[in-house]
Amino acid sequence: DVLPLFLGQKGRYRLALASMLMSLAFCVVMTVLTFQFWQEAWDNNWRSESMWRARMWIPYAAMPIGLGLLSLQYVAEIFKLVTGRELPFGLPPKEVA
Repeated sequence: DVLPLFLGQKGRYRLALASMLMSLAFCVVMTVLTFQFWQEAWDNNWRSESMWRARMWIPYAAMPIGLGLLSLQYVAEIFKLVTGRELPFGLPPKEVA
């Protein structure tokens, strides 16, 4: 939180872009891995151990769906940053005294 306050506009831009790209990469990797986990539950017809015997692919579907949506949100945020529609970290440029 403190680092962007001490950086100039170019530094803020680079830091914001780098952090968003790393976060997007993490979300994409997790989306793929959780999709594989969901697919394994689907293919093998995993059921819960309870008396209800619920199909496990249903709750497991929330993970790849949620992470996929988060990945799309990061793409939108990166687009806003690159096109200049939003300032890095929402901070205005420093005024020269």
